[in-house]
Parts: sequence; C-alpha cells; structure tokens
Amino acid sequence: MESKRIDLKKGFVEVYDFGEIKLHSYQTNDLMYDESYILENKDNVLLVEFPAFYGNLGEFEEYVKGLNKNIVGKVFSDHPNGGTILKDVKGYASEGTIKSMKEGTIGGLVNGFETAFGGTFAKEYLQEELKNKSITRVEDIKTISDSIKESNLQNKDK
Repeated sequence: MESKRIDLKKGFVEVYDFGEIKLHSYQTNDLMYDESYILENKDNVLLVEFPAFYGNLGEFEEYVKGLNKNIVGKVFSDHPNGGTILKDVKGYASEGTIKSMKEGTIGGLVNGFETAFGGTFAKEYLQEELKNKSITRVEDIKTISDSIKESNLQNKDK
C-alpha cells in the first residue's frame, strides 16, 4: 500500500492506494479534528461522512470535484452534516441513523453543537432529504453497488 499527503488550505488529505481502490481521508483540522472519507475506484467515488463546520465544506467539495469522478453516493452515520453541498448526490444512511437524525441523539448533538459553536457549525444536515425521504437505507446496500456497476458500464461506453 502506498500513501501520500495532500495539503489543502485548511485541512489535508491522506490518500491510501490499495490498487483498485483508494481511500482519501480528509483531516479537517477543525475544532473537533473530524475526518471525512472518500472511496475511489477507476471511475467513481463514494463519500462517507461530511465535515461538521462550514469552514471545511467548500474545501471538501472542491477536493471531491477535483477528482473528476462520478459521485455515486454519500453515506452518513454520525456526521450527517453537509446539507449545503453536493445536493444532487444521493444520500444513504442506516434506518437507525435516519431515526436518530430526526428525533434521537444525532439531532440532539447537532442542536448542542450549533449552540456551542454558533454560526460556524454546519447545522443543515440533509433536512430536505429526510423530509422528502430521499435518503436510502444502507441496509439496501445493493443499491450502492448496483449504482457503481451501472456507472462503470456507462463510463465504458463513453
């Protein structure tokens, strides 16, 4: 496995190359030292978690778009932030995460962080997607792999 570090304006990315798959670990350097992940193959990327602060969202989005790959989805677990970027990308979360975003600990944490960090915390965590039920349950993970396979086939035809 090879790895390299890419310094960005605020944070940095560690890229781990496993051959057919690369893992990009975006280190935010924010107040919570969060990480966001990008899984990359030859044609596509899958996003896992988003930065929690506005100051990182633009940098993360710019980095992702700079990879020039088809974005097949975004997966959320404990960091459902990022509702202001990449809105056209399909979101995925487990049933428990969806429930927790609406009425559980994740919703409570987001509210608490908004109070603690004020206007710097990215509080828009996919509320529209939740309202419109456009987040798919991760339990239906076949949807993600089918999307990747379909994207690969479409890219081969180009």
